[in-house]
Amino acid sequence: MKRFVSAASAPIEEWRVVSEIRPCPICGGTSDCKTHAADDFASCTREPSEWPLTNGAWLHRVTSESLTTPTVTTITRIRADLGADNLAFSDQSS
Repeated sequence: MKRFVSAASAPIEEWRVVSEIRPCPICGGTSDCKTHAADDFASCTREPSEWPLTNGAWLHRVTSESLTTPTVTTITRIRADLGADNLAFSDQSS
């Protein structure tokens, strides 16, 4: 069985909590997730990966390919977390 170290066990100054200004690069969330100070990794609580962490999040390597639009499932979860059934999402692709 493989064991992965939690993002929480790394020195605290190396991980930053996401915010509205710096959302999660994996799911786009503005809370609960963390990014590594070097921006190479993210600890995402919403999008599963091959590397589960002991804190319940999943480790992701942040690359240009991983910087995608959040999935419908993630947006639905974020809306439920916020209790916002009527949030309007703008299309930023144009």
